[in-house]
Amino acid sequence: MPKIKEKHIKRGAVLALFFIVSGVLNVAHAQPCEAIATLQRIEGIVKVQPAQAAFPLRDLQIPHGLCAGDKVFTLTNGKALIIYDAGELVLDNSSKVTIIQAQQLNLDEGSAVFEVQRQAKEQELQAHTPLIVIGVKGTRFLLTSQDKNTQVALIRGLIEVQRQDKQEMAYYQTKPNSDVLELSEQERLEFERFVKSRGQEFAQFAEQRRGEFSAFVHAIALQEGLQLSLSERDAKNIALEAPISDELEQQHNELAQWLN
Repeated sequence: MPKIKEKHIKRGAVLALFFIVSGVLNVAHAQPCEAIATLQRIEGIVKVQPAQAAFPLRDLQIPHGLCAGDKVFTLTNGKALIIYDAGELVLDNSSKVTIIQAQQLNLDEGSAVFEVQRQAKEQELQAHTPLIVIGVKGTRFLLTSQDKNTQVALIRGLIEVQRQDKQEMAYYQTKPNSDVLELSEQERLEFERFVKSRGQEFAQFAEQRRGEFSAFVHAIALQEGLQLSLSERDAKNIALEAPISDELEQQHNELAQWLN
């Protein structure tokens, strides 16, 4: 047999095996499972990857029941509304969430707004990112997760935030505006020129400088109207508390329009 023909046969056999395995995995998940959440509405490109499947579903019908271990991810310009027993979640574009169980959702990357109904005393919804764990009994908050940085903006209610590894954090609180010295007109103009020249880099630096060290803590009870930015810098775990920024507030307002 010519070598070229032999190569074609081998390649065909590999492809056939690939599609058979993919089909078996998807068929396995097609068996009834206990749905603990529902993908209720989508916009743009949204994919669902079942817990036992190697690839996302090809045909996604809405509404779609979600089982433990299922992943939902959105591509550019995508959004998704997920309904679960404890409340609702709106997933922003370029984001991914894993349904762990009825009381636990993991935001693997990206951004989402969580609307959580008031829970019974013995119950608590947990929202996870690769960096933190949030305990929730009834509230609304925006959560973002990118690399080793996480931000949570609390719109309503009360939440407790701690790290996944249970390590303590250096907790900083921003100083009130009344504590910031007033600048003369000339200093103000120089300040504005400097900000324009350095842009976002300086804004972040200024926010950190205005933060006043409070304590080393293992958990933070975040109050309504505040945001918490968590990161790792110079081998230190930093948590900076501040009023909700205009950027996060705008992102919340856009996503909250999807809530029922």
